[in-house]
Amino acid sequence: MHPQRILVQSSGAALLLWVYVFSLNAQTPDTECFAGPKDRLVVIQAQDRQLDFPSDFDNATISLFDQPKPSETMTGFFSFPSLGREIGAASGQVTVPANAFVSITVVASDRYLDFIESLPDRGIDRLELRGATISTRLLRLLESKQSFRQLEFVDCKLTEVDGSSLNGAPQLQQVYIESSESIDINRTLLPWLAKCPSLQTMSNGLVLNSDDLKSIKNHRAPLFIKVELRNTVAETVQLLNEIPGLVGVEFVVAGDVTSPDLEHLSQLKTIELIVLNGGSLDSSLLRAISRIPKLRTIRTHPGTRISVPMWGDQPVPKSTVTGTLILHKAFGSTNLKKPRTIAIWLPPNYTDSTERYPVLYLHDGQNLFDASTAAFGTEWNADETARERIAQNRIKPLILVGIWNTSDRIMEYTPTFDKSIGAGGRGKDYVLFLVEELWMCSDLSYSWMG
Repeated sequence: MHPQRILVQSSGAALLLWVYVFSLNAQTPDTECFAGPKDRLVVIQAQDRQLDFPSDFDNATISLFDQPKPSETMTGFFSFPSLGREIGAASGQVTVPANAFVSITVVASDRYLDFIESLPDRGIDRLELRGATISTRLLRLLESKQSFRQLEFVDCKLTEVDGSSLNGAPQLQQVYIESSESIDINRTLLPWLAKCPSLQTMSNGLVLNSDDLKSIKNHRAPLFIKVELRNTVAETVQLLNEIPGLVGVEFVVAGDVTSPDLEHLSQLKTIELIVLNGGSLDSSLLRAISRIPKLRTIRTHPGTRISVPMWGDQPVPKSTVTGTLILHKAFGSTNLKKPRTIAIWLPPNYTDSTERYPVLYLHDGQNLFDASTAAFGTEWNADETARERIAQNRIKPLILVGIWNTSDRIMEYTPTFDKSIGAGGRGKDYVLFLVEELWMCSDLSYSWMG
């Protein structure tokens, strides 16, 4: 279901009352009722979640969204839609779908604290505060609302906060801060955020220090944080290993980190995602983090230098091709941006035969046949395997076509764009390249079928 605005502001309180009385008489649980073409007031009657809202909505908006599906990312983050079905100028009891994601945006006014206090304790998933003053009283009010999962402060000010008198918000998973003072706000809120047991990120741009890490050492929810990586790597690793829920770290790499320091990173126990911000991804760092037992993903910021040879610091391996391999370099395409090499492996006795051969097209072609072109010097033995199976009569003789990848590999190998990595979505163009250009190319004149 696409986001859709279903209710706009109305100035008539009597009309609102009439609409809600009307809703009590509706017969079906999923009816959307329009009250007049000009006002476009809509009453939502759906399943079984009822929320009692305060009467003053002059500075607030309620929106309903489709419930986000559980995220497949390791930290459990989910994206929030930018548009929803707004219930503005509403008051009294509102029945919303049981699986709806309920968001409230509040623009600070003289009574905004009273307004927040009068909100339902349960049933609200997200609260956005604009122009508010962050205080101990405000945070204590937020703690009393048992269902907030997302909290966003936009252009908010900061006053004195007594973190020792606060307990933390039990269901809060994400906090976003958009402000010119976001770092100071994060630093002040950190003791309170450390008490929120379900929180999944604690940085918002703030680089955590050793004392910060000690304050969250018992945090068990999946967590992503930002940490500076200095020459005290061993101490940092020890503190990170004391956080049982930690699954992702952005390392801001300082200039005084040495290769022996980096070896300690291999001792990280729970990390699945590492983001490198600054410094250089070289062979020593790659070797260290590749030994992290649960690591699944490495990402780099644009400021991170990539200086990893394909084979680490070892000499380039000699060619390991078995049989006849022909390379067609700079093979162009109108569907794809970058030319690439096409590797053709021919079966035994090809030159002495008049037979037409079946063809197997394989991706990541530079890795298939030859250690001297394969990533990290390890080929995938496609040529040896084919030659062996043919000799054993387990398969018929065939031609292997290896299509080298380019720096657009993720873009070309995936059908949809992934916002989390900023890549993907050109899979259709890659298929068109295979079918319309590579397969039909008359310049590749071999004795193959079709």
